[in-house]
Amino acid sequence: MRDCAYRRAPRRRLGAPVTPLPWITIVRVALAVFGAWVLIQTWQLWMVLLTAVILAAAVLPAARWGDQRRIPRLVIVIGVYAGFALVVAVLGRFLIPALAEQAREFVEQLPAHLENARALTRRLLAWVARWDLPCPRRRRR
Repeated sequence: MRDCAYRRAPRRRLGAPVTPLPWITIVRVALAVFGAWVLIQTWQLWMVLLTAVILAAAVLPAARWGDQRRIPRLVIVIGVYAGFALVVAVLGRFLIPALAEQAREFVEQLPAHLENARALTRRLLAWVARWDLPCPRRRRR
């Protein structure tokens, strides 16, 4: 026998009885599969709950600050959400026109970009042909 760090399991003879799996293992595997199925089927609910926990964690420092100054928690939470909505509205006010302008310019320049890509492809194929390199076949539609 060789000197090695592991020993090979003995071979089972043909026709020898197979050791059955314990019932607890079968039940655990079935429960794991069922749990994974339930998790996949309810992923949207879990995303909503995760978002709620993140928002609650974000509001908690302001709520504690308001508790120290005897401001009702509802007023603090509404103030935090109103401040967040104000920030989003101001950013939208300044970003949407700039993004629309960039989208318009992109659409105007798209034909030139496509022509540049076609020219680059033609030069690349000519280079490949000059060096007699194998080229992948094009799929015809």
